[in-house]
Amino acid sequence: MYPNMRGKKFIFVTVHRRENTENRERFLAIFYGLKKLLQDGVPVCFLALYASEWAIDTYGLRGELQEMIEQYSDTFAYGPALAHHHEVIDMISQA
Repeated sequence: MYPNMRGKKFIFVTVHRRENTENRERFLAIFYGLKKLLQDGVPVCFLALYASEWAIDTYGLRGELQEMIEQYSDTFAYGPALAHHHEVIDMISQA
């Protein structure tokens, strides 16, 4: 589903727990931690879930996220959650 992750070891990220998305400071720490990993050359696959989408919009990060998608197109995958359990297991096994 995320072809730019094929053949790479990457960090697989989902952020959906309330204690991480509804706490601005905590979510920003996670978001900027992911950005730092990308800056350091670490491939990251970040799945968009309802709670993370809410936090991105609530904390005004949509533009910065779009910039990350464009700047790190070879090492950053961001998009909708995988539809089938076997796809998630496949991604986790590669992460």
